[in-house]
Amino acid sequence: MKQHILLIISILVSICIQAQEDPVLLKIHNKKIFRSEFEYSLNKHGKPFEGNINDFLNDFINRKILSEAARDKGLDTTSNFKRIYNYYKNKQSSLSFLPDKGKSLAEVNNSNEVFHISQIFIALPQDASTNYQQRVKDRMDSIYDQVLKERSFDIVASHFRTCGMQAKSSKYVLSSRNKTYKEVEQVIYDLKEGEISRPFLSPAGYYIVKIEPFQTSQKRIESNKVNIYLLHEYEDGLLSQEFMKFSERISEEEYQKDLINYYNTHKKDYSVSTACFEGMLIQGKTLDLTKRLKKKLKKMPVENRMKFIQTECNSDSILLVKATEGFFMKGDDPIVDNLVFKGPNYKVDSQYPYTAIIGKKKKRKQFLFSEVKQQVEIDYQETREKDILANLRQKYNIQINKSVLDTVNKHL
Repeated sequence: MKQHILLIISILVSICIQAQEDPVLLKIHNKKIFRSEFEYSLNKHGKPFEGNINDFLNDFINRKILSEAARDKGLDTTSNFKRIYNYYKNKQSSLSFLPDKGKSLAEVNNSNEVFHISQIFIALPQDASTNYQQRVKDRMDSIYDQVLKERSFDIVASHFRTCGMQAKSSKYVLSSRNKTYKEVEQVIYDLKEGEISRPFLSPAGYYIVKIEPFQTSQKRIESNKVNIYLLHEYEDGLLSQEFMKFSERISEEEYQKDLINYYNTHKKDYSVSTACFEGMLIQGKTLDLTKRLKKKLKKMPVENRMKFIQTECNSDSILLVKATEGFFMKGDDPIVDNLVFKGPNYKVDSQYPYTAIIGKKKKRKQFLFSEVKQQVEIDYQETREKDILANLRQKYNIQINKSVLDTVNKHL
């Protein structure tokens, strides 16, 4: 009897010691989340938050409640989820080595390791004008300069939120080739750990990418706990995606109607309140050609002007005219600045010295839905996600142990 009591006391003491070593940090929907799991995630992904642990905690809780909501909907029992999750699980169980620090992805691509990519992206429509593409490129060059100053991708992107030219930051896991545009993969697989690419163009738009530093210098994964947390991360990520897809199950007609309604209620977000010019800049080799072309184009529908120049004025071997069509703000083009905004003289292009403009100077510009549809979709999705998360935070009881939070990464 005495031995039995001593055994019970021993077990209780062991439990108490274990609880002290790894206390409960969170309770979400009565589910316990220990400090060590949060620390694992923070040390792996927390750098963009630049020491603001509360912001990272908020992001961490969002992923947890989305995955919990997915389980409540039974999405963790679907064949699609099981297939993908089991793939990652089997892949994780086969991991034995991590890539050597300093090697490029191409050099370690034969290993079973997955790589965490950070990126900043600005979308470029397929029909974007040369002027607009140059403006996007210039913006990405400015972003690149900020990133090189060791600013986080998330923070830098947040400073470049402009209608129609919004910089978006994101993170994803790359496990093998042929998972994204070949132009993106060509850059990624030449990078080494911690390296940041210069801005580059893909069919979707401009990118800056970075290979996040590998989180351990050990050659062999020895901690089962790390493996478990990595699987938790996969599981939460997959379930979050499944829940968002489940929440978006509406017809294409309803979706388009929602987009238009969102645009109509947020029109001020898709407008420019400063002076601007909308039209075309023409640069010709001769004065007579430039004058005749301007007179001809003014009588022509806007959508036909560029095609006319390409087919009637230029050939594969002889280019008589350069034309830039689109939306110009002060500072976008020195010639437009001079002709429209009474700016200083510009350096004349010796090949195309004669210039003309067709269009209108406006005090403000309200973009049409068709002009900013891609940006409206991005903003609409962000708003929906915020609304969904706000509702889930009301639904699930979230308890944070502040005293444990204060010990994160500070305990022995």
